[in-house]
Amino acid sequence: MTALPRRAALVLVLLLFAAACSGGDEPVADAPVADEPGTSDDVVAEATTPADPPPAPEDVAAEELPMFESDFDRVCTTQVGFGGATSYEPVAGIHPVLLFQETDSGTLITSSAELPAGWAIEQDSNFDDNSELAPIELVACAVVAKTTPNGVTCDFEDDDGGTITLDLVDTTYEMTVHAATTGAVLGTEVIEAVDTECPFVAFIDEGQTAYVNTPDAEQYTNALRPYVMPE
Repeated sequence: MTALPRRAALVLVLLLFAAACSGGDEPVADAPVADEPGTSDDVVAEATTPADPPPAPEDVAAEELPMFESDFDRVCTTQVGFGGATSYEPVAGIHPVLLFQETDSGTLITSSAELPAGWAIEQDSNFDDNSELAPIELVACAVVAKTTPNGVTCDFEDDDGGTITLDLVDTTYEMTVHAATTGAVLGTEVIEAVDTECPFVAFIDEGQTAYVNTPDAEQYTNALRPYVMPE
């Protein structure tokens, strides 16, 4: 074995000692650590209150109320009621009714018959608020079941000074009474509109050849009384 000079041996020992202390590995930089969720200094998430869930379809239907009284004709044509109206119970007292009558053209319109005080609900001019319709308990639908010319003719003067002649027609109406909330049929009444006296004024459509008699207020009142004012 060849001996090293003393100085060279000392240097070798120091190098070997340094290598043993460092383990021979290069220093490794620490890997970046991801921020914990919600601890970022740059973005702070604000807690929010979740919005109320929309009402269930059955809840909407239960509170449904039309904006216009004429929309209650749905009860007549489909027997589907409006849950936002007032439930009907045949107990003593007045139960408000909305009355529809079929026209010559087959359209259902709200009747102009003047019913006793408290029987009808009148819609006001504030169409943004339909709360005045909520008390309605009954919807009555009078439709034409039969027409019979009674042999009387009526002459009317038109706007041009000419004469329009109309046959006077007696009519049988079937009035079906429904619960406003459910559309359920409560009963049907037959009303005979018979009159041989020509009306003083008539609203006549172009091509119209007959004047159809309609029930008067007293007839409607008598037919509706068992439902509106049950004993």
